[in-house]
Amino acid sequence: MDLEHSSISKPMIMAFHFLGALSHIQKTTTHSTFVCRCHRIRCAAYTSMALSTGGHSAWSRALLRGKLRRGGLRKRAVILQRPRKRAVRLEEGCQDGADVLRRLVPGSAGMDSAELLDETADYIRCLEEQVSLMRSIVNVVSSL
Repeated sequence: MDLEHSSISKPMIMAFHFLGALSHIQKTTTHSTFVCRCHRIRCAAYTSMALSTGGHSAWSRALLRGKLRRGGLRKRAVILQRPRKRAVRLEEGCQDGADVLRRLVPGSAGMDSAELLDETADYIRCLEEQVSLMRSIVNVVSSL
């Protein structure tokens, strides 16, 4: 389905994929540790965010490529590579701000500065939508 011609919004697609992944996690991980469940939920969030873009951005393709390598989409598993560390430490050789962005935004290696800024803006917009979606889910669940 082409997202540009669809009447379904990107946040709705993200919510659909994320809730489906949460349901799958609930069914398959009854005896797993808290840390394992947290990791799976985080991976489900990244995957749903990448799927909601339809693979039109480099960061979403990079996340989905990592999942395809492990056969995750075929098995409907919710396992991705671990997200990058939250705090990016500036190394001695890393003085350019673009290098920091390349380390934070998946799939941005080898981009020129203009492309990198566009990808970063898109990535930040999707992260904001994801936070909004998770807040909505928490509000709905806490009211039950």
